[in-house]
Amino acid sequence: MEDESYEIIKSQIPKHWVIREFNRPDYGIDLVIELFEIIDENVAETLGEFIYVQVKSVKSIETKQERIYEVGNVAKGVWTENKKSYTNLEVIKYPFDTTSIYTIQSLGGSVPVLLFVVDIENQQVYFICVNDYIEKIILPQNPKYTEQGSLTFTIPTLNKLSNQEIANNALKFYGKRAKLLAAFSKFSFQKNEIAHIFEYRDYPIWTYRDQIE
Repeated sequence: MEDESYEIIKSQIPKHWVIREFNRPDYGIDLVIELFEIIDENVAETLGEFIYVQVKSVKSIETKQERIYEVGNVAKGVWTENKKSYTNLEVIKYPFDTTSIYTIQSLGGSVPVLLFVVDIENQQVYFICVNDYIEKIILPQNPKYTEQGSLTFTIPTLNKLSNQEIANNALKFYGKRAKLLAAFSKFSFQKNEIAHIFEYRDYPIWTYRDQIE
């Protein structure tokens, strides 16, 4: 099933991207996808962007409708659902062991790790970004999740590799994650330095730099 899953994945991502197996020995990451950009009909150049993938194979996956409620911004507070606002979404369910989830959490947000659930019978590959699922779903709802043996992931069926308009754009964005985080870090440093030059303060903290000056 593993070999068949890899063939299905390879058939559904852009031909000019490179897939490398990363599971000898198996530490939770099965594939690394390196993103390339087509320059002309004969040349594709690497973007220096990578996606790490854990692959799970299932002979057949059942889809179901689930009511998804509006949730407040979990970065600003606890998980709060608005029961008056919801949408009905077609999803799949997949149980994922908490040891693997914790390992991915330990990598931090800059390394994009995706879960690919491969439906062998229907030749479909469903995906979810595990980093974001941990931060936005698991930790706000269940911060002590490591005390369980597994958690069930809910993945929208729209998130499938065969849906290229969604999948290719999503994978390209995940591949840029490390670059974006590095850029935001530099922007923050530059903003602080420019503010210091113009003696502008937008923070109420007395820093060591203020003290020595």
